[in-house]
Amino acid sequence: MPTRSRLALAGLLVGLLELCACTPGPGPETTDDATTGGDATTGGDATIGGSGGATTGGEEMCTQLSSAPADKAVTLTISNTGVEPLYLVTAGAGCPVVGVERKLGDAYEELLTHSYPTCPCECPGLPMGPEQLVAIPAQMTSELTWDGRVVETCAYTVECYEEPLQLGTDVKFVYSPAAPGEYRLSVAYFTAPPDGCSGDDQLGYSCGGVTVFGPAACGADAAGVVEVTLADGDLSAEIMIP
Repeated sequence: MPTRSRLALAGLLVGLLELCACTPGPGPETTDDATTGGDATTGGDATIGGSGGATTGGEEMCTQLSSAPADKAVTLTISNTGVEPLYLVTAGAGCPVVGVERKLGDAYEELLTHSYPTCPCECPGLPMGPEQLVAIPAQMTSELTWDGRVVETCAYTVECYEEPLQLGTDVKFVYSPAAPGEYRLSVAYFTAPPDGCSGDDQLGYSCGGVTVFGPAACGADAAGVVEVTLADGDLSAEIMIP
């Protein structure tokens, strides 16, 4: 073989050897789904059966869940037995109008009956308190109705930003009829409209955006309670306040 051809072939072989001897680069980076968004299918199927509670699942699973219609209604007559008007919460921001607790043995378990504002990424503070009040004059009554449903939550991871990666958690609320059994129901009221509420005793009060810190639901001053047994069909009960 001519000298020039042998030199060319030798150079080619050296180049091939150098190519094959290169160090492999790092493989794909692996990280935990909980910190990267992943598919977050860690909670299995969400069971919606009137027991309330929380489930974690992938976004597809959570968003495909649907609420069931109400199959009963519970009408509460609230009687003001005092000598001064009281102010009943009839709508709330992130708090229940009718609180529901299920009896388990000698104790009660609080159940979620309402949705609340969710903000998976960067958000301002959200108000938590009464939105509407109705005045109940002394020795008079008012009514509230609970549709007999409780709420199951299904939480899933969402991606807020790509660079740098920032994740958040969003929530799907799913309503279903409460299971038969013994329950304790409560309503919240104020002895006077909180600062920031506008209106009058005839037309009611609007309190949107007001945050108060009383001991009862929606930051109210107090609560009236009644124990009921849920079965098939509608139900009526009376709550006497104060």
